[in-house]
Amino acid sequence: MDILRSPLFSLWNSIIRLFYSAKKVVKDGGKDDERRAEVEDEKAKHQTDLEHDVNKPQRTVQTMKDEYEKRLNEINRQSRMQADSHKEQVAQMQQYAQRDAEKYQRAMQAMKEEYERKLDEINRQSRMQADSHKEQVAQIQQDAQRDAEKHQRAMQAMKEGYERKLDEIYRQGQMQAASCNSQVAQMQQDGQPSECQQVANTHNEQKDLAELRAKLDAMGGEHNMLQALLSLHIIANQCFELINKFQESYDTMAEKKKAAKSVEALVSSNLLGSHLAKAELNDAEGAHRAMKDLLIPALHKLMTAFTSFSAATGSIQLRDASVGQVTTVIIDFEIHIRDLTDEVSKTSNMQIKEVKQHEVEMRLLLKELSDKLKPDANDRLEA
Repeated sequence: MDILRSPLFSLWNSIIRLFYSAKKVVKDGGKDDERRAEVEDEKAKHQTDLEHDVNKPQRTVQTMKDEYEKRLNEINRQSRMQADSHKEQVAQMQQYAQRDAEKYQRAMQAMKEEYERKLDEINRQSRMQADSHKEQVAQIQQDAQRDAEKHQRAMQAMKEGYERKLDEIYRQGQMQAASCNSQVAQMQQDGQPSECQQVANTHNEQKDLAELRAKLDAMGGEHNMLQALLSLHIIANQCFELINKFQESYDTMAEKKKAAKSVEALVSSNLLGSHLAKAELNDAEGAHRAMKDLLIPALHKLMTAFTSFSAATGSIQLRDASVGQVTTVIIDFEIHIRDLTDEVSKTSNMQIKEVKQHEVEMRLLLKELSDKLKPDANDRLEA
């Protein structure tokens, strides 16, 4: 069907019709002018059709060319518009990226400045805590020095009291000796005593001297025991103060550790907070270790003082009603010191409740020791 519609086929068809028309004219041979005019008109018509059919492919090609160029120009125009739009989008994206980069840089700079400010604040607080810790240690040392001086004054007063009592005993002995001498002189005036009476008098004098020596030894033992008890009180009070500070540092460390874990869950959105929480936790752990390093030597010193006190207690004569109770208290106190030292010395799983419980028990036992030993010692000294 495409061949029948093509211009070449139409041209060929016109040529064939023209050929048959010319042949018919020749065959008829001399028909009238009307017939020839008709043939000429038809020939002119076919010539026009032939020219039209010949130029039609050129017009079609030209039309197709114009359409192609038009479409090509449209495509180029759209391409240029898309390229321009793409350039604008790229430029806008670059502007957005530059703006976001500047915004991020400003945020990071602000975060850095905030972090440095917080870090400076933490360092300042750490220095303040260190200074406060030094002041506390100095205060503890001053308190210990003051307690030692107080103890020394008490020991001096006790020594002076013992010396006064010894002087009084010596004076009474001198008075008794003078009275004895006067009695002997009187007896000599009245007459010489019998030999048995002289032996009895000598025996009584030796007995009195032995009793006096025993009393002096007992007084020395009581003095040593009371001095050891006072020293035990002073060192124990120092340990109790350190235990309280140890507990405070442990509670602070536990709070900072809990805060650090809470911040760690949001580390992607709060990086600065995580660094600050970790820094505060490190400071709290350092303060706790420092307090631990002070407490352990103090507990060893307390054990040494307790050993001296126990030895001093063993050198005196207790009342029968107090012997068993005092012995039990001494044993319990020693157990608490050892358990407390072991608990504080742990590198992990240290139980602060156990530490506090040992402190409470030791306070009660120390008070019980004082209540039982001081009245007995005073009674014996008065006797």
